[in-house]
Amino acid sequence: MSLASAESSQLAEAIAVVQAFMHELAARNLDAATAVLTTDFKMTATGGHVFTRLADFAAFSRQRNRGVKKTDLGMDACFLSEAEHGPQVGVYIFGTMAGEWVDGIAFANVRYLDRFVVRGARIAAMDIYSDMAEHRGA
Repeated sequence: MSLASAESSQLAEAIAVVQAFMHELAARNLDAATAVLTTDFKMTATGGHVFTRLADFAAFSRQRNRGVKKTDLGMDACFLSEAEHGPQVGVYIFGTMAGEWVDGIAFANVRYLDRFVVRGARIAAMDIYSDMAEHRGA
């Protein structure tokens, strides 16, 4: 296998890990989603809210909305610095979200970008960026 093939394979594997995680998270199967996380996993949501457990993120989300459906518009992956943790891959997913606030008001076309750090076929970090605050008052 050439170096280029090996690198493409690592990127594809990281993307597959993230896709499986997002599928389980959307299905609210938190145990299966947690199975692909590192023990030092950290999720940072828009606004600086930090979570280390998916159950805590789900509880936080239930206070804000009744549900969200993401429509992925694109995905990319790249190698990250190895300085601190060794080989890592960054996976980026972007698209739009639609759903309903807890007060029953619907929202749609909310842009988002999810950034993942994948280390050793496990997700070490997830950063969530979105325009939710821009749509809340609309």
